[in-house]
Amino acid sequence: PEPGWTIDRLVEARLKEKGFTPAPPAERSDLLRRATFDLTGLPPTAEELEAFLADPSPGAFERVVDRLLASVPFGERWARHWMDVVRYADSTGFGADYTLDEAWRYRDYLIDAFNRDKPYDQFVREQIAGDLLPTPVPVATGLFILGPKELAEYDKEKLRMDVVDEQLNTVGQAFLGLTFGCARCHDHKFDPVTARDYYALAGIFRSTRTIPPGNISGPISGWNVRLMEPTAENVKALADWKSQAAKARAKLVQVRDRKSSAAEARALERTIARTTDETELQRLQGMLAKKKSAVPPTPEEETRLEAEMVKALMRPKPDQMLAAEDEKAPSDIRIHIRGDVHNLGASVPRGFLQAIPLGRPVDPKGSGRLELAEWITHPDHPLAARVWVNRVWHHLLGEGIVRTVDNFGARGEPPSHPELLDYLAARLRERRGSLKELVREIVLSETYRRASRGGSTDPENRLLGRRDRRRLDAESLRDAMLSISGELDPTRGGSTMTYTGRLFVPYESSPLPVDPWRRRAVYLPLYRGTVLPDVLEVFYGAPPGMVTGRRASTTVPTQALFLLNSPFVLDRARAVADSLTRRADLDDGGRLSLLYRKLFSREPSEAEVRRARAFLGAGEGWTDLVQALFSSNEFLFVE
Repeated sequence: PEPGWTIDRLVEARLKEKGFTPAPPAERSDLLRRATFDLTGLPPTAEELEAFLADPSPGAFERVVDRLLASVPFGERWARHWMDVVRYADSTGFGADYTLDEAWRYRDYLIDAFNRDKPYDQFVREQIAGDLLPTPVPVATGLFILGPKELAEYDKEKLRMDVVDEQLNTVGQAFLGLTFGCARCHDHKFDPVTARDYYALAGIFRSTRTIPPGNISGPISGWNVRLMEPTAENVKALADWKSQAAKARAKLVQVRDRKSSAAEARALERTIARTTDETELQRLQGMLAKKKSAVPPTPEEETRLEAEMVKALMRPKPDQMLAAEDEKAPSDIRIHIRGDVHNLGASVPRGFLQAIPLGRPVDPKGSGRLELAEWITHPDHPLAARVWVNRVWHHLLGEGIVRTVDNFGARGEPPSHPELLDYLAARLRERRGSLKELVREIVLSETYRRASRGGSTDPENRLLGRRDRRRLDAESLRDAMLSISGELDPTRGGSTMTYTGRLFVPYESSPLPVDPWRRRAVYLPLYRGTVLPDVLEVFYGAPPGMVTGRRASTTVPTQALFLLNSPFVLDRARAVADSLTRRADLDDGGRLSLLYRKLFSREPSEAEVRRARAFLGAGEGWTDLVQALFSSNEFLFVE
């Protein structure tokens, strides 16, 4: 059968049962724009539109889908979806808001995983227990460290259990569609999760080190940082550096032992040799200056100290990442009566939900994360695969088969098409967890390709008789403007943080630049305690403090004001206008045609051309016209 045949059969059976007629197929230009945004988060180019419309063959759309699945933007788009779920941010949040300087490595891991089409069960295992696998992938366990943390909490045991609770809830909602938080204080009132289950799972996370031991008050830059595995390239670089450093040291004049200040200078020399943090090096430089004033240095000493400082500042820093690891002595924990860390009940062996008795027991010598990963990815697990395919369906069709994508429990909505959910979960297992094959089957189905208008009346489209008309998410809106203006920076990966350290500033007076980059929005740094980039704030980007599988989509006046007054929008409109007016080979009609193809993936109608000519003839410029079209519903929404 054709790709998507079973999906269509299951959907049409429900429509027929209710006596509803499905909508006709979407216009080809609408379909191209829809698929390109859904799979990559970017608009199709005018050239891609022209090529697709010029190819009437039955396999034309299938070839477009395969091209989009193979593109790098696919991984960036779907990594952003997952970052919503795992509450990605580049700082800890709350009052003592420290930057997580290496969080970007987890983001880049996600992009690479989706582009490589990593099997879903492997994807899950790596994030929960990547450091414990035969082929370790510790960077994936950054999932545990990215959550919000109140590091200023005085009661450190409460802090640790708050962190455990947040991690447990994230894993529960992300992978199982279940909320565990209620069971911290009492048995869950609606779902089969007891307090005993909660503390059996909590023991696994409490036996995992994701925050530093002792008093938590220093900068976060050295916090749970693990050196990256050496590669042939950096091993050679390190060897070259050691050789050069040895030659340089041989030429240095040693500091004479001049009473206490000279001895302290020697100690500082040893400290500098081990220091890679630039802030700390600046502090040491100040201390050395004081020692110079206490004991006047010889010219040789001054030259040596300056040489050491320059070498320290130029020293290559080792690659680092945020990663979880097992505590040295993993242990079970006791039930906390009413959630109070100082009111303890019976000890609970580490384990999983009693309602889903799968997998092997936890090895008492380890944290239990490896066994937890195996339990979640067990072929007979009733939730994990269904939760994942439901998320994929939600991103492609606008609503999940279970609309409460983060809650499959009793308080969530039941599935609209349970047989379809079961089928997609089975197909995921048959295809060894391939996201790309799952997306391909859904996108090539008639259900996906239907128009957003027509068909029988079904106000909430519960029966999937048509395509839901959806507004662009915040990142796609921003990236589309940059792409259309030709300003989108294609640079991939790496850190874009412009500030590191403690972000202890009032919300309204953040010193951080709001959006200094022209790269894709997925690479923008997200600081929890300060202002998000404007477009993410105004168009409801995912809040980085909680699991967000389904974003809010609300229309408010500030969005129209943003499109009318934002320097970002005005600059993009100006860039598009400049690119059009530079086209000496086009008259105004040709420029309007190109503009409409870039923004709307279609040609302008005769009436639209007349109105645009009248607008330009009245003295308004191309920049104003482009900005007006950027603000239109046709640009903001995908049919």
